[in-house]
Amino acid sequence: MWRRLTKPAVIAQVVICFTIYAIVPNLFPSIPAARSHPALLAETTPRQVTVVTGALQEDVDAGRATAIGETIRKPHLIEATGIYFERVVRTDPADPESQLEGQGRFHAEIWVLSWAGIDFSTWNKAQLVAARFFFDALFPFLLLFAISAFTRPVDKARLDRFYGKLHTAVQPSADEDIAAVERAALHPEDFEPQKIWRGSSWEILRPGKIDIIGFGGSWVLVGVVLVLLWVLATIGT
Repeated sequence: MWRRLTKPAVIAQVVICFTIYAIVPNLFPSIPAARSHPALLAETTPRQVTVVTGALQEDVDAGRATAIGETIRKPHLIEATGIYFERVVRTDPADPESQLEGQGRFHAEIWVLSWAGIDFSTWNKAQLVAARFFFDALFPFLLLFAISAFTRPVDKARLDRFYGKLHTAVQPSADEDIAAVERAALHPEDFEPQKIWRGSSWEILRPGKIDIIGFGGSWVLVGVVLVLLWVLATIGT
């Protein structure tokens, strides 16, 4: 939906993202030097926090509460967790002085973010997972925008034909369809009044009746699936 997008940007984005999301997370755990590299064995700092919770029998027995369910404040230790590796453990669990080693998935997303100078030592596991999620969602688009800005734009005639075909509704016959697409390719200005951002390189048209019906119908189908899932779950119990 963006005219400024370029082919080199798409190719580079696919290669870079495949490397970060698929190759590095599976490659690094298989390399002994990576598993034992001190910089990659970083962990978060353990923290002692106070939580408000309902008392259990053990709290009553310990004198921290007078009854089960009573609201009390208890200390809770947030243990250290691996920043880059899923786990950081001793090679010999019985020897507390043995060498540390990274195990499990290598979080390449956090590794890349650390290049920007972000200190993850004070983060908790939930925050690290959230950072990976947002990186996975946003980084590919940032790559597309950044690389497209520094590469040659696609020829306007090719873009006009592509978006003309994209915006043209299917016609009753093949001949009419070919003629409509050809007309749209030669007159891209015809779609300008329908664009949300007129005069921009964004080819996003205002939704029409068919779009609204299709979108609404899709959500109706989602609702049907959820209802059927609920029915099956109820029957199962």
